[in-house]
Amino acid sequence: MLNNLRVRFLQFSRNTTKLRFSTCSVSYTVSDDFHEQSSSLSESSHISVSKDTGDYISAILSCKNVIDIGKIHAQVIVNGFLQELTIANKLLYIYAQYRAISDAEELFEEMSVKDSVSWSVMVGGFAKTGDFFNCLRVFSQIVRLRLNLDNYTLPIVIRACREKKDVVVGRLIHEVALKSGMDLDFYVCAALVDMYAKCGMIDDACKLFDGMPRRDLVTWTVMIGAYADSGRPDESWVLFERMRNEGVVPDRVAIVTIVNACAKLGVLHKAVILSDYIRLMNVPFGVVLGTALIDMHAKCGNVDAAREVFESMKERNVISWSSMIAAYGYHGKATEALELFQMMLDRRLSPNEITFVSLLNACSHAGFVEEGLKIFDLMPVYGIRPNVKHYSCMIDLLGRAGRLDEASNLIETMSVEKDETLWGSFLGACRIHKNVEMAEKAAISLLELQPQNPGHYILLSNIYANDGKWEEVAKIRNLMNQRGLKKFPGYTWIEADNTTHKFKVGDRTHPMSKEIYESLRNLTEKLEKAGYVPDTNFVLHDVDEKVKVGMLSLHSEKLALAFGLISTPDGSLLRITKNLRVCGDCHSFFKFASLVTRREVIVRDANRFHCFKEGSCSCGDYCNNGVDALHNVYKRLQSKSTSLEVVSPLHRTAFHFQPPRHWINGPMVYKGVYHLFYQYNPKGAVWGNIVWAHSVSKDLINWEALEPAIYPSKWFDINGTWSGSATHVPGKGPVILYTGITENQTQIQNYAIPQDLSDPYLKKWIKPDDNPIVRPGHGENGSAFRDPTTAWFNKKDGYWRMLVGSKKKHRGIAYMYKSRDFKKWVKTKRPIHSRKATGMWECPDFFPVSISNKTGLDFSYDGPNIKHVLKVSLDLTRYEYYTLGKYDTKKDRYRPDGTTPDGWDGLRYDYGNFYASKTFFDDMNKRRILWGWANESDTVQDDTLKGWAGVQLIPRTILLDSSGKQLVFWPIEEIESLRGKNVQMKNKKMEMGQRFEVQGITPAQVDVDVTFNVGSLEKAEKFDPSFATKPLELCDMKGSNVTGGVGPFGLITLATSDLEEYTPVFFRVFKDATTNKPKVLMCSDAKPSTLKRDTGSDQKERMYKPSFAGFVDVDLADGKISLRSLIDHSVVESFGAKGKTVITSRVYPTKAVGDKAHLFVFNNGSQPVTVESLNAWNMQKPMKMNQGAQ
Repeated sequence: MLNNLRVRFLQFSRNTTKLRFSTCSVSYTVSDDFHEQSSSLSESSHISVSKDTGDYISAILSCKNVIDIGKIHAQVIVNGFLQELTIANKLLYIYAQYRAISDAEELFEEMSVKDSVSWSVMVGGFAKTGDFFNCLRVFSQIVRLRLNLDNYTLPIVIRACREKKDVVVGRLIHEVALKSGMDLDFYVCAALVDMYAKCGMIDDACKLFDGMPRRDLVTWTVMIGAYADSGRPDESWVLFERMRNEGVVPDRVAIVTIVNACAKLGVLHKAVILSDYIRLMNVPFGVVLGTALIDMHAKCGNVDAAREVFESMKERNVISWSSMIAAYGYHGKATEALELFQMMLDRRLSPNEITFVSLLNACSHAGFVEEGLKIFDLMPVYGIRPNVKHYSCMIDLLGRAGRLDEASNLIETMSVEKDETLWGSFLGACRIHKNVEMAEKAAISLLELQPQNPGHYILLSNIYANDGKWEEVAKIRNLMNQRGLKKFPGYTWIEADNTTHKFKVGDRTHPMSKEIYESLRNLTEKLEKAGYVPDTNFVLHDVDEKVKVGMLSLHSEKLALAFGLISTPDGSLLRITKNLRVCGDCHSFFKFASLVTRREVIVRDANRFHCFKEGSCSCGDYCNNGVDALHNVYKRLQSKSTSLEVVSPLHRTAFHFQPPRHWINGPMVYKGVYHLFYQYNPKGAVWGNIVWAHSVSKDLINWEALEPAIYPSKWFDINGTWSGSATHVPGKGPVILYTGITENQTQIQNYAIPQDLSDPYLKKWIKPDDNPIVRPGHGENGSAFRDPTTAWFNKKDGYWRMLVGSKKKHRGIAYMYKSRDFKKWVKTKRPIHSRKATGMWECPDFFPVSISNKTGLDFSYDGPNIKHVLKVSLDLTRYEYYTLGKYDTKKDRYRPDGTTPDGWDGLRYDYGNFYASKTFFDDMNKRRILWGWANESDTVQDDTLKGWAGVQLIPRTILLDSSGKQLVFWPIEEIESLRGKNVQMKNKKMEMGQRFEVQGITPAQVDVDVTFNVGSLEKAEKFDPSFATKPLELCDMKGSNVTGGVGPFGLITLATSDLEEYTPVFFRVFKDATTNKPKVLMCSDAKPSTLKRDTGSDQKERMYKPSFAGFVDVDLADGKISLRSLIDHSVVESFGAKGKTVITSRVYPTKAVGDKAHLFVFNNGSQPVTVESLNAWNMQKPMKMNQGAQ
């Protein structure tokens, strides 16, 4: 081991300075008048030093500079204290702190006694001054002398390896750590992760990271950055989400790191999520973060958002200005870049090297040759000498413009060392202009610099192929084979419904491959009629023309485009990313496609952004040297519907409403028939192509599907019929209010009415031509203006009113509109309510609840003893919250009571997987019914394979709790009609660690209602008030297997017999010292629900397995608390304390399915808990479950 270290240390030192043995920087002559010097020292350093070790140490640590240290050092020598190891070590330390390493080294050599501290200080001192050779030399002596290693010294030498990027020595030190038993030490492990990551050994870093017993924020940040730096920014994002899920709150450094990773990822929806997260978390917009956000938005395709960040920055430096200039350059907006540069100069801010690189890149991408030359000549004015980056930009600028001779002359006359980027730019220009002779010259230089880069060989091969020199092509490819080089594979990504889909050339692995190729075939036929001709010059293979055309049709970007056209709403923007340059044929294809399909398509390739719109590209065809533009105009082409996938029964619910491929819209009752309108995609179990499907029922249990009620068909909803509500207007019948998406993607509100009011099933609907009824007004966000509520009528003034959800920047808003005739709607002066930092308010709901009666109220009820409920769904977080308050009907303002938070930490209908809920008044039974939707927790790929996505949860009655502070929810009584065989358990006492199985039923399809008695609360744990609004964090920390005082106790659902898989639903009781009352936590934890992991390299195999939690407002005066769970294969709906707290989990066990599932009651608290009563019923399937659904 030592020999290996010595050999490596010698190699390490080749370019390192030799050891220094110098005298002290400050020397003193010890003479008879030393006391005078001592007196002078005391006056100069304000230190009184006696012959006491403690005084010397205090004096050493008080030194302000090396001169002070030298004076104290002299006193120590004179008074004979240098042999005191503590003092000598402190002197070593203070010399090292002030980087006086020569003085420290001389002192070290003079010390007759040294301990491990002495050696460690020297290791740290050399590292501090950047002398990594001597740092490692001293460490090797520590190892040789078998001195104790600690978590101070080892991280220092590991960091030295990191700085030198010497992973070989790093591995040797890792081995030393292993043998010394320090490998699991937190600081050592964190340093090793950092070293491996910075040395590019990501898998080694990841393995160590995953094995760490605990991780700090710095280590998380290092791994996130390492993934991004190694070309795996998607893993950075996964790790960032994992970090947050584990309760680690990112600081500004971590935020900047993930922002930079997101920029490399280039996925817009993630950029939006991250940007909103930063704002909602009130992360300060400093210069560094602001600049990173500019870069992220620009590289994710939204230069307007980048400019918005730039303008919002209170402080900007030259890097911020340069980043914004670069952002315009990426998008071919050279004019804007130059204008911003002039603004920068007007503000007397001097540009730097980065500024000029950004400007020259912008000019190069736009073909602004003369402007670029002027910018280049301007550099000396600001005292900046051009470096190789500036010259590379100039070569690219001149080369793309066809001025190859000028570019060649510039290369020959430039004084700076040429690099691979410069030669690569010149070779690329030679390819565009087919200059083989100059290309060969560039390739020779390029391959000398990077002989192992296959991209250079491929580019030269393509130049030869374009010139018909197939023998030269063969030579290049043989050379690549001899050197073991392979072509970088080309991939294309497209965003659809906040999911990224990846394609390679000729890809047939996508679940919708059949539909994709059919779409591409139809599109190509349309484009050819429009004048598109495949350009076979871009097929660089020696084959006939027909084969070349076929090869062009398989390019990955075309497959991505075809997928986008069939999986997103007509007319919506498509965003596509390619890791290589888009070829000229695809460039032409996309221009024609943007015109024929009336789609705007933004493509990010390896070089820049292309915005294809109405037959032209933002690059002005400069990137492909003048491809012809389009001229003919064609009408929008409607895509055809496709056949239904085979629906998989695994995890499909039995007694929940679950047609294939659905989302919720609005329920209502009319003439004794319940109606559910839901958003539905006839083409697949993914978002897109949304229509309003329609199902009916007499009992809310058995459902029959009818024909969809609304399709996108008119100008006011041509790009989508999004969510809304249903209102019963006396004398006129039912009216659907819904959001339509127009051709320019504006969200407007429309209405539809039944064709035949005498038909209780309302089978046919009409969309009148006087739509829309509400448009976004001045200052309102037309892309965030949706989901009209059920309307209510005010008898006092004769107006109908409704709400529309929206946002303004990051303030959630519910706008109010009123109308006398239900057609002409006018916005009220103010929104009914809004709240800062909550983001977009989707699916708002507003209704009264009775304070005194246990019945529901109609939307329009305005009598005494009522409160109003305002519920909103938060688009950013994908959960809902509600407030209780007072509605002033005269001022049309709603004010929450203020007893609970109005925001993220507010009350929820359901603390689990629950979203987009709606309520309606059931006038037949005088009750208000809540109906919510739960999405899938597995992947979109899984949805496609299953053939379905999302489930309606069991309808719930909704009432005001007797306290008046919250609502309570309970499954509708009709669900009990499905109960079958019953088993019971009574007065079963559970000691700590005990569990009892509930036998005799089918646990995968069961309704279980249990009452626990906890007895005494003396053993209840003390409640930490810092968790008062953080039940989920508390649940994560104190899970079902963490022993407590009173609890955890509850149900173990969908479990294997050995608990290899299980979903626990449980309570834990704390004692709140501030109120002297119990604080009850309720949790539903999906983390152990399946053997599938929530992490891993294969995204398709990952499973989102969250835990959910909420507090239950009960006093436990009688020691009792109830829990009811409706378990249906992949759904666990749980109602705590008769519905005071409700949690729904979506779970996907691999073993605990069907008759292999088990159900237990358990107690893991030290306080015994009694199952006072338990009833469990097998649940039967309804006679009809949406028969007729497409």
